Amino acid sequence: LIKVGVEQGDIILAHSDSTVVREVTGLKWADALNLLKDCFLNVLGESGTLIVPTFNYDFCKSKPYSHERTRSQVGMFTNSVLFDKRSIRSFHPIYSFAAIGPKSKDVFSNISKSSFGNNSVFHKLHQINAKVVFFNSSFEDCTFIHYIEQSIGVEYRYLKYFTGEVSINGSKYV
Repeated sequence: LIKVGVEQGDIILAHSDSTVVREVTGLKWADALNLLKDCFLNVLGESGTLIVPTFNYDFCKSKPYSHERTRSQVGMFTNSVLFDKRSIRSFHPIYSFAAIGPKSKDVFSNISKSSFGNNSVFHKLHQINAKVVFFNSSFEDCTFIHYIEQSIGVEYRYLKYFTGEVSINGSKYV
């Protein structure tokens, strides 16, 4: 991580495939996931923030979203971060994120309903010059590109609206 430019105090969005950690170390899944998380957090230090996607595509299929219980559909590592007692989750039924670190609340506060527009998590990451790290993952997994596409108004991109049931802190909304 240090060799690719991750520094203490950075805010990073990590796209990952954690299977290589388990394969290389021979550790059980939980231990391999914790090792990867510890590697990121150790390099970032106390002042750094680790952010991972915890996307949920079931909301697009009319399934309810529970902020506290809906699991990430984009990998085991993201769920490891999501359900870590130190993490917080951004409130979005499709494109949520989990983060550990002192800047988590700043990035996740007052986000818009837009997935990729102004005041989305992507927009805030851009504003603070966060780094995007791919760990055993390719650039094809980079959802940040959709924020860029929407920001510059590419012709092939269009807005799509979804509605459904969302619950947070015991309250339900439609």
